[in-house]
Amino acid sequence: MAKMRRERNGWCLVRLSLLALLALALAPMALWAGSGQWTSNGPYGGNCSALAIDPSTPGTLYTGTEDGVFRSDNGGGSWAAKNDGLTNVVVFALAIDPSTPTTLYAGILFSGVFKSVDGGHSWAPANNGIKNTAVFVLVIDPSDPSTLYAGTYGDGVVRSTDGGSSWTAIDSGLGENANVLSLVIDPSSPSTLYAGTQGGGVFRSTDGGNSWTSSSNGLTNLQVQALAIDPSTPSTIYAGTYGSGVFQSSDGGNSWTARSAGFPDQAFVSTLAIDPSDPATLYAGLEGGGLFLSTDGGNSWTSRHSGLWSLWVEALATDSSMPSTLYAGTGGNGVFRSTDGGGSWTDTSNGLVGTEVDSLAIGSNSPPTLYAGTRVCGVFRSTDGGNSWIDINSGLSIRMMAMQALAIDPSDSATLYAGTGNSSGAGDGIFKSTDAGNSWVPVNNDLGNANILALAVDRASPSTLYAGTNVGGVFQSTNGGSFWTPIDNGLPSLAGVSALVIDPSKPSTLYAGLDGGDGGFGVFRSTDEGNSWTAVSTGLATHYVLAVAIAPSSPTTLYAGTLEGGVFRSTDGGDSWTPASNGLTNLWALALAIDPSDPATLYVGTNGGGIFQSTDGGNSWVHMNEGIPNAAWFIPALAVDPSDPNRLYAGTSGGAFSFTIAPAIASIKKVAAPFRLVVTGSHFEAGATATIGGTPWTKVSVKSATKLVIKGGGALAHLFLKGQAVAVTVTNPDGGVSAPFDFTK
Repeated sequence: MAKMRRERNGWCLVRLSLLALLALALAPMALWAGSGQWTSNGPYGGNCSALAIDPSTPGTLYTGTEDGVFRSDNGGGSWAAKNDGLTNVVVFALAIDPSTPTTLYAGILFSGVFKSVDGGHSWAPANNGIKNTAVFVLVIDPSDPSTLYAGTYGDGVVRSTDGGSSWTAIDSGLGENANVLSLVIDPSSPSTLYAGTQGGGVFRSTDGGNSWTSSSNGLTNLQVQALAIDPSTPSTIYAGTYGSGVFQSSDGGNSWTARSAGFPDQAFVSTLAIDPSDPATLYAGLEGGGLFLSTDGGNSWTSRHSGLWSLWVEALATDSSMPSTLYAGTGGNGVFRSTDGGGSWTDTSNGLVGTEVDSLAIGSNSPPTLYAGTRVCGVFRSTDGGNSWIDINSGLSIRMMAMQALAIDPSDSATLYAGTGNSSGAGDGIFKSTDAGNSWVPVNNDLGNANILALAVDRASPSTLYAGTNVGGVFQSTNGGSFWTPIDNGLPSLAGVSALVIDPSKPSTLYAGLDGGDGGFGVFRSTDEGNSWTAVSTGLATHYVLAVAIAPSSPTTLYAGTLEGGVFRSTDGGDSWTPASNGLTNLWALALAIDPSDPATLYVGTNGGGIFQSTDGGNSWVHMNEGIPNAAWFIPALAVDPSDPNRLYAGTSGGAFSFTIAPAIASIKKVAAPFRLVVTGSHFEAGATATIGGTPWTKVSVKSATKLVIKGGGALAHLFLKGQAVAVTVTNPDGGVSAPFDFTK
């Protein structure tokens, strides 16, 4: 199960997330009653599967992502989400009407096509006949913009002749080759189309798609993910294949010749583009290989990805008004722009919220440094509470690797560790930085290229750390990662360990959550620094455990997040467990975080259901997703600021979000001689101030998180007129402000 849990980019987990969202829409849920909302300022990026440039205004472009459609009006300088009306935001294809560029179409996963007539500001379904279809490519007839073609997954090619109002299958001759990954139209003869399929090669139609014939003679690889047609010589076509590079046909698809000199041995071509001013200049985007350029019609290729630090290129778009300008949509890292024909690239993803954050870590320095480990973008650092981020990847192996675990040396906030892995079960082991992430080195001796799911550092002895792996159990290092030793005595064979925590009061006691292996489920405990392990899963049944959290203020209190079983609680150090999921409408509990000062206050991140809060030890839960878009309700990471329990961070499928829990006033009682106000409520912090009828007031004594006293004697009393209500608010040092409470003297 460890592999499936991490495989969000695969079909299985994406669909589960969508089904979970639908279930949430239909299920009743308790909503968080506090004030405040989640905010995000990055890290910016995301999986950009489609790009389209407005032909009339080249500075306007669109990208389709797993988090919807984004629009830029300044050549990628900044982006804004344009998802109003989209019922599903996993966008694989975009097409702009060349005659009316404010009209565009989006191909959606399992939702067919949506149409916008106002430049993406609003969308409406245009999927009559293909409502449940995954659309991977869209093309528009240049001679009749009301005619569109869509390549689908499982339903072949479909056509609309009324601007998307209705669709008809046109797959005669395609046979079993119903997965169409690429489509192009002959601009000189729009009734001629070419379709690239998954496993069937290329098919050609000369009657507007009514019938198709195989056109794959010479193709040695029949998985064709990309097609491009020479606009000046339409009989010249290029096909990008999955593993064999590029092929060229100069006779309208009758025969094909390999054109892959200069490519890697296995070139997985996902996208192709032709320079609009020079048809002999081609660009090929590779999955994991970056960008390649040919200036001789594909006869030879050279790599062109200086500055393109994502090597997974999913989409390309050329600017017809400035042919040397092109854009690359990447897998996980957003959009990049080149103004010199691919010679150099700059990241242009500001505002593009779509980077999946899989892990979080907070330093003990003041103010605390926040680190975010992402799926394929490496590690980012913020020193201002998540308001801004920089990537810190020098020396890191981020090529198709997720940073699944982060851990910080509690005695030195500049020393941190990153655990890597990917959905195939492989990994590049662990990396270490001693300069706050500015540089990294691998620390994998005796560990190999393990897929690391969890990391934990011993607070009492920071040179001792533990690593949980997907099939290798637990490893221990006693010298800061220089060497590792397997410590799996008592664990099931091939154990997948997705969670590790250390008892803060007894560092020799560890807990491991298992989500795979031979009998690998539940929680295991070690009381001898991992030398031996014992199952402590009474009450957990056979649930796979994805997260474990231990209450800092009450170390015998633990919580376990499970796969499809919700949250479980133990109050006896793991000896027994009871369900603690009342109110959870999503039972895939991916992440847990506990208030460091209150073991009964905790948070859970779910797969598709967002974030829930409990203030009674899991007896009840409330939904607290205000500010997080539905598309980002996949929550693999949560963290509470150890220096400010009212400050929360969430790693989501749409970036890192922060939340400041505002104080709340429950009651105010007047006390005379001298005049003062006793305020009860929640989330009060030392240093809080008050505002009384608009007048700032600093004479506030915070007694606890639930009680404070506003002092001032006669000066305070004069702010109140007998019988008239005066609004009182409390402001914490972190900026959280309570809702006004009307007090009458």
